[in-house]
Amino acid sequence: MSSLHRDNLMRTIQYLLLFLALAALPLSAAAQEVCDPTYTATDYRFYALDAAALGDAERAESLYACWEAAFPDDDKLYLDRAAVRAEIAGDYAGALADLERAEALTGSVLVSGRRLAVTLAQGDFDAAVRMVEALEQDNRWRILGDGFTTLRRAAYQGRAMMLVEASSYEAALADFELAFEGLDEEDLTPADGPMVLSVAEAFLQTGQLEQAARGYTAYVGFMGSDADPEIVALVAALEENGVAAFFAGETVMRAELATGAAVGGSFSPFRFSPDGSIIGLYFYRERRLQLFETATGAPLAGIDAASDLPGYYAFSPDGTRIAVIGSDGALTIRDTAAGDVLLDLPLLNGGERPAGLAFADDAVILLVGSGEVRRFNAETGRSVGSSTLDDPIPPLAGVFFSADGASIAVVRSDIPDKAALFSLTSGRQTGSFEAGGSQIISDWSGDLRFAAVVRRDSIALWTPALGGTEVQRFEFGKDLGRNAALDAAGETLVFGDEDGLITAIDLASGTRRVIGLHAAEIAYVEISADGRLAAALDRDGTVRLWEIRQGD
Repeated sequence: MSSLHRDNLMRTIQYLLLFLALAALPLSAAAQEVCDPTYTATDYRFYALDAAALGDAERAESLYACWEAAFPDDDKLYLDRAAVRAEIAGDYAGALADLERAEALTGSVLVSGRRLAVTLAQGDFDAAVRMVEALEQDNRWRILGDGFTTLRRAAYQGRAMMLVEASSYEAALADFELAFEGLDEEDLTPADGPMVLSVAEAFLQTGQLEQAARGYTAYVGFMGSDADPEIVALVAALEENGVAAFFAGETVMRAELATGAAVGGSFSPFRFSPDGSIIGLYFYRERRLQLFETATGAPLAGIDAASDLPGYYAFSPDGTRIAVIGSDGALTIRDTAAGDVLLDLPLLNGGERPAGLAFADDAVILLVGSGEVRRFNAETGRSVGSSTLDDPIPPLAGVFFSADGASIAVVRSDIPDKAALFSLTSGRQTGSFEAGGSQIISDWSGDLRFAAVVRRDSIALWTPALGGTEVQRFEFGKDLGRNAALDAAGETLVFGDEDGLITAIDLASGTRRVIGLHAAEIAYVEISADGRLAAALDRDGTVRLWEIRQGD
């Protein structure tokens, strides 16, 4: 044994003997004198560690204070005190302050690694991720080796799980992807169980059902007998029933409408009565408008000879009457229960093209393609006024009436990302906006203050104020088709997607909930004015009514 090794061994034995003596007796007289001008930095370090080992964090802190006063640039002071503060006193803020000081004195990436570890122990995952990104930016992380990989994974995993708790599922999935870099499924252990469940939940909440199913199945696979029994039961149900098992007992289908032989055809957008008690469904091949009771799905009146241009019908505010434009240009007002004609009005002249129809109070409003607005009393058929818009209505444009019949929003079929708003009283254009970016303006709130704008994989809420402003955007990472629906108050947004899911978003909180599931891609959705029901048509021709808020 070399003399150097022997000296180190003897010194270690001396320290051990001294520690044992101090553990059995009160602190030595030297240690009791906290600040001693004769102490070296090594003395302070020894006595401070001695106090910490005995669990006397207060005395250790006093000794560190003396050490700092005498030797303020000794990096060992800050490293030692940070360890005591973090591991014994639980003072993470103090530990981080010491490590920042040590990092400034030494510039050592090893100190940066310790600061990252304390930041993670403190639970500040946002700060931890920022530190990880800073270390990666200048490649200093390589000095830390595998230890950095572990800390990096913990940082992204921790932030992702917090994002799941905050219902920020897309952001959580992005962090989980970074946490899982270089990690195979066989590397997972039971300790990773909470993380895998959070990943599966994030996939589920974003409608990525197959990925969610794989996540839950993987969890049960590596957890074995330690798996949560509820998740085990869910995986068994997924194996038996597919992804529909996710929504067992959570969705309420009010009714499936009997569309009969017309299933193979195309229909215009269906429409709810203002009180949500009736829904109309137009079959353009048969030129027939069929009404259904939403409470049961039972058919009501069937109205033939409806216009070959879809969508020109409107319910009265109380849902007891419906105005329909026939293929001959005549407008009839009918009873919704039996379809009996109550009033027949020859409103359109030869060659005139209807552009929109609405019921407001006791007046019927007819919008002609030329831009003329005609109003008639729904009881007598007498004219009660007219006006002309600044611009004509292009063919096949989407026309959205405000609930009070005072204004409209017009969306051209050839420029579906641009809208113009008009006053029906003066005829003047009152606003416009252009969403851009290959987006489609799909629906409006009842007061036309908000519009639902659909992009291939996201939905945004816009307001036409100030030339058009995007208020909120929801990303989904999959094809949402071309359709979304807003309730009259602009509080609930409903949409369907390529997986057959019907999802409702509470716009105040941003929370999402799957309210329905079809076997095929969703082609069209509509929402009742009060936000209680959603209707969905899938590519197989199935129409179902779903409760948005259960029990309504």
